[in-house]
Amino acid sequence: AVVGHSVGEVTSAYICGALTLADALRVSFHRSQLQQRVAGLGTMLAAGVDEDTANALTGLYDKISVAAVNSATNVTLAGDREQLQEIADTLTSQEIFNRLLQVEVAYHSYQMDSLETDLRISLASIRPQKECIPLYSTVFGSQVEGSTVNADYWWMNVRQPVAFERTIKQLIDDGY
Repeated sequence: AVVGHSVGEVTSAYICGALTLADALRVSFHRSQLQQRVAGLGTMLAAGVDEDTANALTGLYDKISVAAVNSATNVTLAGDREQLQEIADTLTSQEIFNRLLQVEVAYHSYQMDSLETDLRISLASIRPQKECIPLYSTVFGSQVEGSTVNADYWWMNVRQPVAFERTIKQLIDDGY
């Protein structure tokens, strides 16, 4: 089986046969090019907290999203730099691990919303197909059919939190 984290799902979709090399390159190119439009508007924060704590923290701020749930005790938040700094200061005062990441894009956050239409249009021509190796999605946290990784899927991949922990648990439950 294959699984990828965020943009790593493009490689997984290619490796399993769901995307041709040309379509995988098209997804990577347009995803990256469009995300450059929002470069400099936000950043990301790795935090040693669980998903419930992350959701509680984001509920206190209007410009923060949970970007990834990587493990039971590690999440990534994304959004406004100043609000993330406030969260970092709070976590530091509680002696909870946190680190602002050296990125210019608040991936998987509300800042991606302005890219939706252009991404869907840019990827409308891709033709996903049946996979030859089981494909697991960190968008859904489960196995998916290769034929479903179309433009709509790649929009969700850009915008939704990366459900890495849930996906790995599903892989284990499925015997991988």
